[in-house]
Amino acid sequence: MSKKILVFGGSGFIGSHLVWKLAQIEGNQVGVFTRTPMKSMLPPRVVPIEGDIRYLVDVYQALEGCDEVYHLAAFHHVGKSWDHQEECVDVNTKGTANIMQSCWNRKIKALYMSTSEVYGIQEETPWHEDMKPNPVSPYGISKYGGELQALMYQKMGADIRVVRPFNVYGPGQTMRAVMSEFILRFLSEQKVHTTKGEQTREFNYVGDIVEGLILAMDKSYEGPINLCSSEEVAIKDLLEMVRKETDSKAEADLSIPYRPNEIMKMVGSNVKAGEVLGWKPKTSLAEGLKTTVQWYRERLGLEVTTSA
Repeated sequence: MSKKILVFGGSGFIGSHLVWKLAQIEGNQVGVFTRTPMKSMLPPRVVPIEGDIRYLVDVYQALEGCDEVYHLAAFHHVGKSWDHQEECVDVNTKGTANIMQSCWNRKIKALYMSTSEVYGIQEETPWHEDMKPNPVSPYGISKYGGELQALMYQKMGADIRVVRPFNVYGPGQTMRAVMSEFILRFLSEQKVHTTKGEQTREFNYVGDIVEGLILAMDKSYEGPINLCSSEEVAIKDLLEMVRKETDSKAEADLSIPYRPNEIMKMVGSNVKAGEVLGWKPKTSLAEGLKTTVQWYRERLGLEVTTSA
């Protein structure tokens, strides 16, 4: 069965992996909505559509004839959101409102990718979907605003679902993420600058998250669903894992102060994802890290290791 699918944010890290996966499924006609001309290579037959999610008319026109919409577009840097609060809200909240309203009016099946950052600071872990969100950064607040827009239309009867991925990593990620920054600096034998690393996070391989997004699109359910491994690791321990995998001799400077309202423990429950979607991550942190490091080695022109 042929489906016309539009991906907002399809040129980003997770979005590009999703687009390649969707394009491999027979019958899918995939488009990528982008604010700037596409610089990266798209899979065969994937169509770029230029526009800006902050303008309702751009969004509404782009959805002509669509069957499914994946909304992954976002201003997504937690730290920089403090200095770009207006843009953060404009893209993440207003832009999401435009997409959800257009999907509602055109009766299009849609998925909104929220974030674990909406949980903010909680008294206990793991974080589960029944907890009251308590975002503590402009990014988290703006994404929760977008989530509320999606859930509002869901309650009105729109065919919309919401997912909350926790930290994602993998090939192709920029240095704005902690995992890729550690890898690239260690491979280049550059000093790593970070915090004391006492805060814990969980890290999910991008291929597992993409599988979760596709499974979620084929299900109908109420409220959000976490996409997470439920396995936490301290940043200082992650640092040593990456140092070992890259076989680096570079030093680490642990003097950077924590961000305002730093979340010290972040780990989610994936029980609902298992029950509703039949999803759980397949890639361990060790396996995913090895694959990711090898990818960056190849891109940097370094010798690819074959050690177990």
